Amino acid sequence: ADVEATIAWADRLHCSVRVRSCRSVRAVAEALRNAVHGDNEAGFSMRSILEQVGATISEVHVGPRWPIERLRAEVENDYGYMLSDSQMEKLFSAVSECHKVYEKAWEQTKIGEKPTALESLIFKGCAVRLDGQLLPKEGKASEGLRQSLIEDTNKQGATSFRALLADAAVAQVQMKASLAPGQAWARTDLSNAHQVPEGHGQRTWLSGPKDPLPCGAH
Repeated sequence: ADVEATIAWADRLHCSVRVRSCRSVRAVAEALRNAVHGDNEAGFSMRSILEQVGATISEVHVGPRWPIERLRAEVENDYGYMLSDSQMEKLFSAVSECHKVYEKAWEQTKIGEKPTALESLIFKGCAVRLDGQLLPKEGKASEGLRQSLIEDTNKQGATSFRALLADAAVAQVQMKASLAPGQAWARTDLSNAHQVPEGHGQRTWLSGPKDPLPCGAH
C-alpha cells in the first residue's frame, strides 16, 4: 500500500492510503476501519504507529475518498451523462446512504439466518450480458470476452439527471407492484419523507410464505 501523510489542519494529520488490490473501495475501507478501531492483533501495528504520532484512536476517521474526476469520466463514457461537481457529490451521498441501509439489512439477515442458508447468495458469481444472453462472468462470459464479443450496454432513454430520477421512481413503483400486487404498500407513494417519515411502519411490507420474495421485510 502507498501512504501519503499531510497536515490537513493545525492539529490534524491527513493520511491517504492507496491499496493496490482488486478489492472494492468499501471492502478496503472496512478492513482499515476494523484494523484501527478493532481489538484484533492484525491492527496492532497500525494503532501503534498512530499513537506514536500523537493520534487519539477514538477520533481517527476512516472512509473512502472518491476520485471524482475519474468517476465523472467513467459515467460519461459508459452512460453518456455529464455530471457537475455538485451532482457527483449528490451521487456519492446517495450511494453511501444506500450502502448503509443495505449493510444494516445484511447484518440483520446474517444474525437471523443460518450460515448455510446464505451460502448460495454469498457465493453467487457475477454475470454479464453478451449478445442478449445473461451469462456467468466466470465461464461462458469469460470465453465470449476472449473471443472479442462486446458486452451489451445497459442504457435507458433519460438524458438528464432529473429524467433519470423520474425513471427510477417509475421503476420502483413497477417493482413494488410485482412484489406485492394488490397491497397498499405497493400503491403508496413513499417519495415524500415529510408525509411518511423514515422508519414509519408504512414504509415496510412483510411478505408471506407464498409471495415472490417470501418471509421478508421490504
